Amino acid sequence: MFSFVRAETMRLLRRKATVTVFWCLMFFVLTNFVGNVLKEYSQIYVSQMFAIPKVLTFSTWSIAGIFVRLLYPMLVLVPTSLVFYQDSKINEKAYILSRIPGRKYYLGKTVSGFIVTFVLFVIPFFIEIFLSVICLESSANGDPAYIPLHDSITSQSSFLFLSGFYVKHRIIYSAMMILLFGIISGILAVFNMAFSILIRNKYSLFALVPVFALLMLSGNLYGRVTSFQTNYYSLSSLFLKGRYDYGYYAALIVAILAVTILIIIFKQNKDDCL
Repeated sequence: MFSFVRAETMRLLRRKATVTVFWCLMFFVLTNFVGNVLKEYSQIYVSQMFAIPKVLTFSTWSIAGIFVRLLYPMLVLVPTSLVFYQDSKINEKAYILSRIPGRKYYLGKTVSGFIVTFVLFVIPFFIEIFLSVICLESSANGDPAYIPLHDSITSQSSFLFLSGFYVKHRIIYSAMMILLFGIISGILAVFNMAFSILIRNKYSLFALVPVFALLMLSGNLYGRVTSFQTNYYSLSSLFLKGRYDYGYYAALIVAILAVTILIIIFKQNKDDCL
């Protein structure tokens, strides 16, 4: 199993779509980083500089981050959404299933899809944190909204996830949020992969729909069904003030993962019966 997952992971990492998404994210990250460096070096006093977590790409005030969030539904789909379809199209699926069990094929493909998506949405932003810690002033506490430090901390403690940990360990907190974002992106990617198994080849375009539709529909629940934020755009913006229900978000992610597993098991059993 390990050798199959490793081979599939390396294969997905070398795909043009994967490389394109990686460099697209790197472009936004580096654009944001260079802008931060130029802005900080134009300041004289540390008190005029912004805290590092608040100028990262996923902060609320990042212009580059706006484009990343707008493109996110497509970026998370492109590298892996058509993996199963392409295997069927070139008859590679039949060849692989003649050599390994169906369970190993579907599970290996799914795990490799998760790993690749996780890497894509973690590495660029880890690079940004690393460069920011080296080149920017780590002791700066400024807020891009120009709110005094005490008021900023007081405001964030009312809505920021693990706000107490953020106050004490800002850089580690940012890294943790990036890891969490990578995990969620991986789960969304494998959910889309699993759904694509059920689509006939001639309807392959619909393999791009599930995650996009899920993200769009969930955003429309806010104000209609729920009183807390459900829009992915807002949820992926660090320091955006609002009402959040983290228990609901965790339950939703677990439900998506459960549906993914059920689809994989269903398809595996169906193939075994043929």
